[in-house]
Amino acid sequence: VLVVAALSAAADDAPTRRETVAPPDHNCTIPVVGFTAFRGPELLKRGVRSVRTRAVCRVVIVVNGHEDASVDAAVEELWAEGVADATTTQTVVVTLARNRGVSASWNEVIESTPNAEDWLICNSDVAFRNGTLDDIGPELALMLSGGDGMAIFGFPTRNGIQYGQIAFALAAKTRR
Repeated sequence: VLVVAALSAAADDAPTRRETVAPPDHNCTIPVVGFTAFRGPELLKRGVRSVRTRAVCRVVIVVNGHEDASVDAAVEELWAEGVADATTTQTVVVTLARNRGVSASWNEVIESTPNAEDWLICNSDVAFRNGTLDDIGPELALMLSGGDGMAIFGFPTRNGIQYGQIAFALAAKTRR
């Protein structure tokens, strides 16, 4: 039910990857939604479960080092759910041997699914309301198709838009 392969890195530091065998056979509008698993196991579970919809082809969970056993347990629970029900969204788990930082783990989402056209990369505490991704999937793809391949979302504050605490970001291959 799973595939394990080493990705490029030093042999003792190489990430491991496993994925549910059968990719979804439906016409999803969001190729990849990625999460970094570091802290907050309950929020991570809520977020991953919120994106397991027909709109999403793959959910990628990057375990950024093993510093919290409760996060490891949450990832295993989400993995088991993905194996039990691969009818909606393929589950990919990439485990980094050590904490490489948030940007490296976001890059790992992209590197682990290089054939995807677009990626929606979320903090582990992001969750979507039921039906939201079904509604916004085509809009996200349209937004990325005309730009430079990246859209980063911030949040409004009294001093303008704050980008330091990003909730999620979109990335796409540059279309020329």
